[in-house]
Amino acid sequence: MLINFNSHKNYCHWLIRGSNKDQSDSYIPTEAQYEKAGRGANLAGLKNSFEEKRYPWGNFFSSDSLNSASGNTSDERKISGRAGTTPVNKYRPQGYYGLYDIAGNLNTWCRDWYGDTYPAARIDPCNAVPRPLKAVRGGSWNADSFSCMTSSRHGASPMFYAHDDVGIRPCVSPIK
Repeated sequence: MLINFNSHKNYCHWLIRGSNKDQSDSYIPTEAQYEKAGRGANLAGLKNSFEEKRYPWGNFFSSDSLNSASGNTSDERKISGRAGTTPVNKYRPQGYYGLYDIAGNLNTWCRDWYGDTYPAARIDPCNAVPRPLKAVRGGSWNADSFSCMTSSRHGASPMFYAHDDVGIRPCVSPIK
């Protein structure tokens, strides 16, 4: 089944707004938002740099913290015949914000177009210049430990990416 970035964007917008009127991709997180969600706030004394926090829970890979290729469980929803996704609340919350599955289970489309370098010079940069690939973050049920790192990223064709390990995690601001 081919489910591309636009299909995910349409569903995300409908899920949050209740319709696809005035649609935009504003509910898809940017790469910077995704990484901050996994790494945490940049507060004095909080160790959350790449060297100090490679994964949302700390500096070392833990197969007990996420669904990845490092292990199979009996409650996985089989996708590839042997493995697949697990329920969202199966593993303890990850990272500073207590989010579920910010690493592992499913790769996530990001709003940014994928470039060779990550534009880290600004706060919440978004690579809005159209390119052939969209950014994908997070690692999935069939990913190795490196792919589940907070900083791990790759690009995928937004129109023709036919893998079953990429989806969405809607990005919503709390109502003030």
